[in-house]
Order: sequence, then structure tokens, then C-alpha cells
Amino acid sequence: MDKPYINGAVRMDGASTFGKDERNQLYFKASASYVLSDEDFWKDAFSDTFNSFKLRTSWGQAGNLTALGAFDRFSVYTPSAIGGAVSLIPSTAQGNENLKPERQDEIELGFDAGFLNNRLGLEFSYYHQKVTDLLLPRVLAPSTGFSSRFENVGNLENKGVEILLRAAPIKNENFSWDVTASFSKNKNEVTNVAGGVKLREVSLSYNFNPKWDFIDNVALSLVGRNLVSWDNYSGWDPEVSAAGQSNGVRGFDFATVPIPKTYQFGVNVSF
Repeated sequence: MDKPYINGAVRMDGASTFGKDERNQLYFKASASYVLSDEDFWKDAFSDTFNSFKLRTSWGQAGNLTALGAFDRFSVYTPSAIGGAVSLIPSTAQGNENLKPERQDEIELGFDAGFLNNRLGLEFSYYHQKVTDLLLPRVLAPSTGFSSRFENVGNLENKGVEILLRAAPIKNENFSWDVTASFSKNKNEVTNVAGGVKLREVSLSYNFNPKWDFIDNVALSLVGRNLVSWDNYSGWDPEVSAAGQSNGVRGFDFATVPIPKTYQFGVNVSF
């Protein structure tokens, strides 16, 4: 058995469901492994009980080419009839011809070990996966004539471990008993979604003492709230949700009242 093993590949995938300049994507991958138990020092020290041990690692890229339907990048029309005449009704979803596939990068580290002439085996893997250009529907302002549009606006991260334990408690010419147990743990987190900065409140105040005996102090104040928001949000207000605090429909502001912009001027006189 060869001790080191290295493999690499490049491929191009394409799907016409994405934009003309983005539908063809290059993806790379590489993997390597090393059979440490084939070394002479390992055989001399551990071959009786710890008979096989292989280190492995891999890295690869992939794209999600099935995230969109065949016509999701277009603004489509549905045939209908109005007053007996043939008509077309536009979809509530706006097309976006600049969409590109989600890109996944993943690295994996692990080992395979065999004990007692491979009657007992252990496989361990750790993986870290990052997904960029996540495709999500974004809410649009009703004034656009549409309710949503697919855009590449998010990043996603997965990391975890997988453990597999194999055992053959009984193995002879007439009977064999194999046992397999597995354990896995995964952490999934959205690490970035299009956001912004909002200037929520600004206040100015000024105090002065007039020269009149019957007035001790005069305080003037000016307060502005919800003044401006720097973001890429295309709806009314990224803080508004039609579903209240429900995490299932966050950020849906269709047919809801946005947070108003207000100015307040005050005068306080002390006598």
C-alpha cells in the first residue's frame, strides 16, 4: 500500500437558471492522506494492537445550481382572463438577471484507525463549511409593483464533527456479529445578511439666563428621531415586521406602517 496519496481536480458547472455572465463557474478540490501505520517504526511499536492508522484531509468547492427555479430570474406573467378577454397578470416576484450560484468552500480533517486486527475501528472527521452569495428573497417596496426579489445577500457557516465506531465482537467461520455506532454534531450559523446603519435619534439643547428678574432660566431643545438609514434594504423600513416578533417572518413589511420620521422642538421656562 502506498503511504502518501494526493489528488486534485478542477471542474466547470453551469446552469441557465442564473445570469448570463454568472451561470458558468469553476470549482477546485484537493485531498491528501498518509498511511502512518505503513511506516517501519509504527509496525515495530504498535502492529500487534494498533494495526492501522491513516491521516486525511480534503478541501473543495461546490455550487448550489438547484437553488432557483427555471424562470426565477425573470419577471414572468401569468395568463388570465378579464371580461372574457385574454390578459396577462405580472407575478409578485421581480426578476433579477444578475443572480449567481451560491458557492460552498469546505475543509475536512480526520483519521481512520484500526485495532486488534481491525476488529475495532474508529473514524473521526472535523469539517468547516462556508457558503457565500446565499440566495434569499428580499422584500421590496410596494411602489415597485412587486413584493420580493431573489438576491445574493447572505453568508452561511457550518462546522461540526462526525465519529464512527465499528466493532466485530464475534467473528469466526460460522458466525459474525458486527456493531456500528455513530455520533455527529453540527453548528449552523448565518454569518452575514445585508444590513445597514440607522441614525435613530439626535438631540440638541441650549440653556440661557435672560436678564429679566422674573425668569430664572430658559431651555431650548430640538430632537429628531428615525432621521436616516444607510442600507441596501428596498422595503419601507428594515426594523418593521408584519409578524411581530416571529422569527419565521422577520423583516416582512408589506402593508405595515413604517416607523415615522419625527422632529420635536421644546421650550422650558423656569420662573
